[in-house]
Amino acid sequence: MNKHCSNINDRCNRCNSCFCSLFAELQSGTVVLIAIGPNFIVPEDEEEFKFICFDEHSCCITLADTDNDIVIFNCQDLVAVEIRTGNA
Repeated sequence: MNKHCSNINDRCNRCNSCFCSLFAELQSGTVVLIAIGPNFIVPEDEEEFKFICFDEHSCCITLADTDNDIVIFNCQDLVAVEIRTGNA
């Protein structure tokens, strides 16, 4: 069970993908690349996103794109995540 869920009836019990667990522990400001959906769609030109926060009640992750526009995804819809460490 997600450590952020203290009540068995809590809505966040449904946030059970490995990516939800990853974002629950990821530090704000971390740069990531993501792929979404069953067809492994990568946002335009492998755009990097800056992680802002994870809402364990809605399963939503909030990211900022390179123009600082806010983008929200359901962590259960992700099929791949690359964490950029700056060492590439």
